[in-house]
Amino acid sequence: MDGNAKYYEGCGQEGPIRCIFLCEFHPTAGPKITCQVPENYISKDIFDTVSHYIIPKVQLQRCTLTVTLLGSKILGFPVRIDNKKYARNAYYFNLCFVCDAWARTVHLEPLVKKLTEYLLSMELETEWLSKQSKSGDAKDLGGLMRQVMQDINCRRMCTLTVGTTTTHLTVVRVNSDPAPVKDHQVPVFLYSRQSFVADQWDLTTNQRHNRPALAFVKDGLKGKVVLRMPGFGALTVYFRTGGLARPNGLGPPLWEGPRMCSCGK
Repeated sequence: MDGNAKYYEGCGQEGPIRCIFLCEFHPTAGPKITCQVPENYISKDIFDTVSHYIIPKVQLQRCTLTVTLLGSKILGFPVRIDNKKYARNAYYFNLCFVCDAWARTVHLEPLVKKLTEYLLSMELETEWLSKQSKSGDAKDLGGLMRQVMQDINCRRMCTLTVGTTTTHLTVVRVNSDPAPVKDHQVPVFLYSRQSFVADQWDLTTNQRHNRPALAFVKDGLKGKVVLRMPGFGALTVYFRTGGLARPNGLGPPLWEGPRMCSCGK
């Protein structure tokens, strides 16, 4: 069986960043890729097919956009800067991550947005992006994108420094909501009690004594610190013996037990 058969769109698996590129709206040529790492990963023909989604109308500016085509998923956060110093009085750009079409990318959305905001601030201060575009030399931008792709793929975090500005990027895993907790299920901690510090719990979890038990179990499942199992797996059962009918406490004990019985099978 093909080992790649388990990878399909919607499978929920995360994949590496295959490419990072920056595209702009050129005043005469229209949308174009200014720089990408690795080079030519996204061909001009493919980009032209989806360019109106990558550099969209004003209504979709500053929104996270995802486009899937031909085995690739493109994730971006388009931005427009209004200023008379630019041709057509505006500067459009979009920094995009490219992953496999089957890959889950929701955890990368905050990174794309934060990195775009970082580039936006440098453009507003020093025209860092537009100057490289005009000169045709995007060496600094290419180095930045290469560092982001390598560090995020290898360490899931990255620290960028350009001049006197610094930003930190970290992949935060977004866990899906667990299945509903049923009344007969009980939580079992995956780690010892000594592993947990009360101050490290969020405010919602620390209020567990004032919350329904099922809500507390759901929080633990989502944080992957507990698992659930049927409460009827093993029970202590007390049952009556014949000594209950004996007066004056004579004879064997009135109650016999505890005895373990397996009720979950």
